[in-house]
Amino acid sequence: MKRLKIRPMRDSDIEEWVAIYLDERVQSNINHEGVLAAPDELRARVREWLASDRLFFRIGTGGGDLVGFARLSKLDWISQRCDLTVMVDPRHRSRLGLLAHIAMYDHIYDSLNLRVVVHEVLSGNTMMRTEEYYRSRAHAITPDHCFTVGVQRTCYWWVETRAEHHAILAETAERGARVRRRVAGKA
Repeated sequence: MKRLKIRPMRDSDIEEWVAIYLDERVQSNINHEGVLAAPDELRARVREWLASDRLFFRIGTGGGDLVGFARLSKLDWISQRCDLTVMVDPRHRSRLGLLAHIAMYDHIYDSLNLRVVVHEVLSGNTMMRTEEYYRSRAHAITPDHCFTVGVQRTCYWWVETRAEHHAILAETAERGARVRRRVAGKA
């Protein structure tokens, strides 16, 4: 699997963060305020966040190209859980978006030693997965969770544990090995 590099977000990353945050599809799926902040206001807000204890990360390719940003919130070191938000550059959503999520799971579970990631995805968010996928994963569904982009949006909630993540990676690796054997004629 292609390895992405994760590092803490820096002040020098703010312009790239603002550019992705202002993307229309990101706004419709992350911004619950219903009002778009001016870029200068966003820059100031992000500087405050970076100076606080919030955990923001830059996700890049091995060559340093920007893939996106991630934020951990509702972090609870005692119960070893967090919420994960990932914003992916529009150029990479279909190619590297899921890899960015997987890289963040690896970082959360293996580097930060957390055990549970809580997901909150709004209906209509199909940047990387289908709504049917989110519905199938949901442990809880909250209809009319928020009003964004002119409609009431349902929210799908689920958790993924470290053990589930590692099992999915193992299953994916095994499936890839089977395909490689078949292609090589050794099925």
